[in-house]
Amino acid sequence: METSVLNSGPARVRRATAQLRFLADARKSGRVAFFWWNSRNFGDASMWFAAERLFAGTPLVRYPDFLTIANPVGSALARNIAFDLTICGGGTLLSKPFFRVLEELRERSGRMVALGTGIGSPGIETGSQADRGLDPDLVTHMHAFDELHLRGPHSVDAARSSGFAGPLTQSGDMVLALTPDEAFPHEGDGLVFVVGYDEVPEVRDYSEQLVAAALQRGTDVTFLSMNPVDDARALELHRRHGRPVMLSNSWSTPEHFMGTLAQFGSMVTFRLHGAVYASMMGLPNVLVQTVRKMSDFATTVGADDFCVPLGSLPAAELMALADPRRAVDPIRTACLDGRAHLRTTAEGIMAGR
Repeated sequence: METSVLNSGPARVRRATAQLRFLADARKSGRVAFFWWNSRNFGDASMWFAAERLFAGTPLVRYPDFLTIANPVGSALARNIAFDLTICGGGTLLSKPFFRVLEELRERSGRMVALGTGIGSPGIETGSQADRGLDPDLVTHMHAFDELHLRGPHSVDAARSSGFAGPLTQSGDMVLALTPDEAFPHEGDGLVFVVGYDEVPEVRDYSEQLVAAALQRGTDVTFLSMNPVDDARALELHRRHGRPVMLSNSWSTPEHFMGTLAQFGSMVTFRLHGAVYASMMGLPNVLVQTVRKMSDFATTVGADDFCVPLGSLPAAELMALADPRRAVDPIRTACLDGRAHLRTTAEGIMAGR
């Protein structure tokens, strides 16, 4: 797996090559950069695919996270590079891990815009953690942006209630830009179970209950990981239950991923972008809400009834929601509307460059 060889010779060569390619492209075009926190999971990888679609025709420079202050060598290499515009995307960009590079990006950017991302939750929303507020430094860092175009209403409300007074809109999740023109017909009635956040005991316990309920119903279950940190958990479930498994390095493009999902009848997912992809392609899905960004997305596409807070339903009741026969046309239509809105937002960003 990718994460097991990050310090190997070939991996170091790949990273060095990517750095040099970035430096060459940046000096050649020198205009517009796209930054996202690329942690090598498929949800984050989708941000670049979405950016390419939204800004087609623009000399977009891929600004990798390892050329920031998080990597002193990479930061030094990129010191003299500046952009007229930096577009920042990602799953949850406005969160503590991003603060350390924000000032550096600001210094290199004439304008800086956040697109299709969200405001981070303080943690997995279980027990007293659900009541913790936003990071006190968040408002300061939000003001580094000239414009905020955020995933959903919860992020917009959090930004406004925290005092952000700059241009602010609700753009929808950036990956909605990848919504296909036509739904993918799903060919089977099996369930794809997307694992995630199992390092949290409450999440792991509920995940175990859901798997047991699915198997008790006689459901044909396949375990899937979208993130390298979840691969070990997916393999554990595969070995214990003897069911198929797909790991995070299995797909190369959004179409490849959606084609894989089309083999199933429905999905239960602990990862946000499992639900985003399933909704875009018309696959019935249930999203287990562990962090705020999940309901942020669900509300924008009218899927609130299928975004279930962690542990709020008995496992058997949640599994009943993952019905392959469930109508999903209104949700997919909302995804198409979201794609159109993102395109309009992207055009506005470029017009104000």
